[in-house]
Amino acid sequence: MIHRAGLLTLVLLTSGTALASVQDTPVVVTESGVLQNGEMTPRWKQAISDRHDKQALGALFKKSRSITKEEQAWMSFLQTQSVKWVASVPDLNKYFDGITHPRRVTLLFGNQGGDDGFTQGADTICLDLNSWVTNYDAPSSAESADRVMRILSHEYVHLLTKLWIAKHPFPMATPLERTFQELYYEGIGNLFSLSQKWAFRKGRHSEDGTRALEMNVPILVDRLQRLAAATPDEEISLRKGLSAGPFRHKWGALTMALWLSEDQAKDSQSLKRFVQSGPSAVAVFVKDHAGRNALASKKEKSAQ
Repeated sequence: MIHRAGLLTLVLLTSGTALASVQDTPVVVTESGVLQNGEMTPRWKQAISDRHDKQALGALFKKSRSITKEEQAWMSFLQTQSVKWVASVPDLNKYFDGITHPRRVTLLFGNQGGDDGFTQGADTICLDLNSWVTNYDAPSSAESADRVMRILSHEYVHLLTKLWIAKHPFPMATPLERTFQELYYEGIGNLFSLSQKWAFRKGRHSEDGTRALEMNVPILVDRLQRLAAATPDEEISLRKGLSAGPFRHKWGALTMALWLSEDQAKDSQSLKRFVQSGPSAVAVFVKDHAGRNALASKKEKSAQ
């Protein structure tokens, strides 16, 4: 590891890696978004600038908050795990043909105003250490390594999706079109956040997955129907909860992720086809899967 200009450069290629994988594996660097005196760096301020209204953002910018011992422990653990995680990047890249995959990815660490993971631009994954301390057990817990791998994959896939959409623009003129793009973007990302409790196995969804679909599919269908005729003002409330809030209640992101997981379990090429189809495929995708869910639920009830 090399310290230079505030960056910790991680050397992430192993001698046993195939040449094709090496060529498609980015260099990962880490950068602190917190100065020695606890103030945010300009880069971290920029990263959180679209996550808060002007008043809240101004208050955050005035706060100084040094990195705590607990946050430092998470930062060290995330840096260590990222060395292992980057080996999986070529497997993520393969779903996104036709774009230039990132050659360098920055992990930007802060401790105010963000979430456990979010992205900035086309090559930066932001990690709010306070969110990790607040929401998860210590890095030493049994679940921590897997959680880091899933969240880094989720956010990296968001970077890839941004690049794919930039090269294949989708209309964003109406509330429904903007919702289709968010469902596409968040569905793909959240697929890689799914832990084993959500896994599609032995031809069926898990109990947690089944309950989430029963709760969220009707909401998704209802919201899309209403968004088709919504005004921009109505759009805000109708899209609320699509990809934010408690994970099991993300009526758009989780539903799409569970359906994508089901398809991928049945056909390993299905995700690649979905990615390449773009947001324009979301309407048919939702209609087909919602119909299947309704039929499966009807059969299950009649069998009882």
